[in-house]
Amino acid sequence: MPNTNLLSLITQLRSVADTGLLYAKNEYDIERYQELQHLSTKMFEEVSGYGTETINLLFHKLQITLPPKLI
Repeated sequence: MPNTNLLSLITQLRSVADTGLLYAKNEYDIERYQELQHLSTKMFEEVSGYGTETINLLFHKLQITLPPKLI
């Protein structure tokens, strides 16, 4: 069974990256937030056993359902 605390932390990390991309103004920031998205996806994949496509779909649904201030 996956460690739910670790999954929660990874989800928070992904949320920071997603929110950062909403407000990023320069290419450097955009690249860094995209890298955080990629790393959080890989971490979630390792802990949960889900594939990349499934994880990205889950994160995308979470992003749609919560406004940026709550992510």
